[in-house]
Amino acid sequence: MNVAADTDGPALRRLRVWRSIAGPRASWYACLALGVAVLPLAEWPMAAGQSGDGDDMETEGIRQVLERQREALMRRPGAVGVGIGQRDGKPAIVFMLKKKTPETLADLPREIEGYRLLIEEVGEVVAY
Repeated sequence: MNVAADTDGPALRRLRVWRSIAGPRASWYACLALGVAVLPLAEWPMAAGQSGDGDDMETEGIRQVLERQREALMRRPGAVGVGIGQRDGKPAIVFMLKKKTPETLADLPREIEGYRLLIEEVGEVVAY
């Protein structure tokens, strides 16, 4: 009698039996089947910029704020981009800098028109 088999739990013993019956790929197929079964339960975005939670009004509001403030943010030293993100489940304006320095961070507000400003150092952005 194998001592290791006695210390294995019932789940591991069932897995070994399953593998011996279904073959070595059984675990992979089981994971695939589980993934396909769970996939419809996932919360997928309805379209670009929509979370499906009914927050389209809030998303539209931050887009308008970003359009109004985009030029002013991009004129700042070291700016490489702006966008919309999230922090703590709430929409936020993302301000991307080539490098965070005292000069690039000087006088940046914490919020813009009620939306939090997230500052990210992303390095140089190169278009391909």
